Amino acid sequence: MTDPMPQPSRLAALVDLVLQFRDDESLPALELRRRDRAIGRDLADLRAHPREQIQAWLGRVRAQGTGSPGLRVARVHAASSLVLALVGLALGWAAATTVFHYDGSHPVNVIRVLAVFVFAQLALLLFLGILLAPPSISGRLPGMRGLQDLLSLLSPGRLIRLGGRFLPPAFRSWLEESAGRGQAHQRLFGGVQQWTMLAASQGFAAAFNLGALAGCLGLVAFSDLAFSWNTTLRIEPETFHRVTTALAAPWAPFAPQADPSLDLIQATRYFRLHEGVLPDWVAAGGEDPAELGGWWPFLAACMVFYGLLPRLVLWFVAHWRLRAAVDSALLHLPGVPVLLGRLNHELVETGSPEPDAAAPGSATPDPVPSGMKLALGGPEADVIWAGAPDHGLGAGDRHHAGGIRSITQDEEVIAALCEPDGESIVRIRVKAWEPPVTEFLDFVTALRGRLSARRPILIEPAGPSPGQPPSPRHLQAWVRRIHRLGDPWTTVDSPPQETEADPP
Repeated sequence: MTDPMPQPSRLAALVDLVLQFRDDESLPALELRRRDRAIGRDLADLRAHPREQIQAWLGRVRAQGTGSPGLRVARVHAASSLVLALVGLALGWAAATTVFHYDGSHPVNVIRVLAVFVFAQLALLLFLGILLAPPSISGRLPGMRGLQDLLSLLSPGRLIRLGGRFLPPAFRSWLEESAGRGQAHQRLFGGVQQWTMLAASQGFAAAFNLGALAGCLGLVAFSDLAFSWNTTLRIEPETFHRVTTALAAPWAPFAPQADPSLDLIQATRYFRLHEGVLPDWVAAGGEDPAELGGWWPFLAACMVFYGLLPRLVLWFVAHWRLRAAVDSALLHLPGVPVLLGRLNHELVETGSPEPDAAAPGSATPDPVPSGMKLALGGPEADVIWAGAPDHGLGAGDRHHAGGIRSITQDEEVIAALCEPDGESIVRIRVKAWEPPVTEFLDFVTALRGRLSARRPILIEPAGPSPGQPPSPRHLQAWVRRIHRLGDPWTTVDSPPQETEADPP
């Protein structure tokens, strides 16, 4: 098996892959095919492992040293997360020293500690859960649909479409294309952005709770704290005891000293009638002032269980989901199926004297995402739109749509392309010299609505004959119009040229 170059981090690889695809847009298709097929022969052992093959390919075509843009982005991200965690640590310590402040006159109010480090934490976790709830769950929450609809009315996309009606056609077209690119970017990298932000925020929250816990334990160890509880609300000691018992339920069987007794609750109820006086404790005959510190094991356990532990769990989950989101983006980025096709396909149409040998190890490939079958040698599904030239098409399934055909016939083509076992790239051949009309765009939109979300649709504007490729002006018109759809997995590419032979 070929020993690939040292792999960059996943986030760095994703950034470098996007930049490399941007640079490759300026290169001729034949040059790309020759370059990548030569690399693909060296990386044949990675053919069944697309992500590793893509990262090894990056190591060949793009500098992965200290000057790599991807590595710089990854380092900035790591440094920013570290700074945010240090800020959270300092703020947590400061919050603890404020809430647990005791100058000998008024004891530390237990209810205030619980409000800041328990109930506020639970409220934030509940709000976060609502934000992260999938549509299948959020749709069942009362009022959530209405709130989402209200926010969607204020989204920039709707405002752009509303104001765009009054703009000149050229500027309106540019604005719609920009909105489409933004929508495509969100669909591509929305998961990466979401989990990156969540990982950073949970790292800050975990550091905040860790700093608060350290501040609490530091004050307990190096000063004499006195605790009590008081509130203007008429809460009887028995009621408050039921609350503390419920909070202490997770650890009470293992740490009974961290479960306040009813006697402690009754003795430490506090009324500020006299400076520094605890009437209930005095009335109960309390003689040892150290008994007033008996609340700290319960409060520290609450800070750990309801503050620190949930944030650590969410931090680990966010990093796990971020890794999965980056891996998914690496495999589903527009251009990846075509790249894998260039790396792994036999170039029989270019007249290579000998077919490529089968890649070793490909008999038992790892599971690959939908849309990668073509890149690993599977068939294509071709659509000829409105009588477009069909030169250069492979031997896969071929359908005809548009032109003189009815809407019903087009719907039958869509149904055929959306068979349950369909996993190939859908390639639509169009006439390059004819601009994309509404009928075609409706067809592509309807097709995308029926296909799996990430199954690639490749639009190929063809010239009138094999020796006459589409002009750059025509290609650019198609690219701009398809970008306005906001679908990153619907892309424009020119058909391969057959006029030159690939070197053996």
